[in-house]
Amino acid sequence: MTHNPMEENHERILSIYPNSYGFGFALMQGALTVIDKGVVRITPMSNTESIIEIKKLIKKYDPERVILEDFKGNSSFKCARVKQLIRSISAYLKMNEINYSLYSREQIRIVFDIWNAKTRYEIAEVIVRNIPKLRMLFFEKPKYPRTETYHFGLFDAVSLCICHYYLST
Repeated sequence: MTHNPMEENHERILSIYPNSYGFGFALMQGALTVIDKGVVRITPMSNTESIIEIKKLIKKYDPERVILEDFKGNSSFKCARVKQLIRSISAYLKMNEINYSLYSREQIRIVFDIWNAKTRYEIAEVIVRNIPKLRMLFFEKPKYPRTETYHFGLFDAVSLCICHYYLST
């Protein structure tokens, strides 16, 4: 990633990306600075347990803004459980007057189109090339489309952060 305006926004943001394992998250300050990241596995899967863990992260990091996926776009393949979880997170943020933003898969693809990255895997490749700290977490390309590997949620969370930094400047 070459120098661009998105690097000038240094708002500390927490991105949360629910998936089939639980959720991936990234705490970033600037488009290329990952402060913390991870995948929280929830077993057995429970939105109630996910919300408890997400509230802990928000309390721990006290971000200036939380970023979530806007699942209403055409490219979103979220199941009903994950859609409800995102609605619940949004309601919690609103009720607690925590700034948040929603970005669709289409918006992420538009941002990463600059680097000719269209698929989730290609987007993860761009992220790894530009944020060396994440290189050790990279994974082989899934054999089947829409296959969820463990660390995909983390890279999806980082892509949401980058999308925010790019589109909010």
